[in-house]
Amino acid sequence: MKIRRYDVLAIILSLAVFLGFTLYGMKFREETGYLLVEDAESQYLYPLSEDRTITMTGPVGETVIEIHDGEAHFLSSDCPDGLCVQMAPIAEAGDWAACLPNQVFITTSGGASKGVDAGVY
Repeated sequence: MKIRRYDVLAIILSLAVFLGFTLYGMKFREETGYLLVEDAESQYLYPLSEDRTITMTGPVGETVIEIHDGEAHFLSSDCPDGLCVQMAPIAEAGDWAACLPNQVFITTSGGASKGVDAGVY
């Protein structure tokens, strides 16, 4: 079988498309993700790559959320039990935490998952 001029052109075009999609996908893999902060009235989106402190006002007082080194956690809250402050920091896509008395919910999205969420044996 003889390779023709259009066969070579089709192979080169296919390789170019494959490399383009591969590089495009690698760009999204390097992103750190975002933190979605929700309260009773609104939603806010913050990049996890920028360190900041966010103060939200809820029904029982203020809730302070800190983003530091790509992780987010409740720094302080005026809720009576303070369970949200004791929760571990969230960083991977799909992690979440909530301060129920103050009606504040935080979740992470985007970025690449760093681990396995379940094992199959």
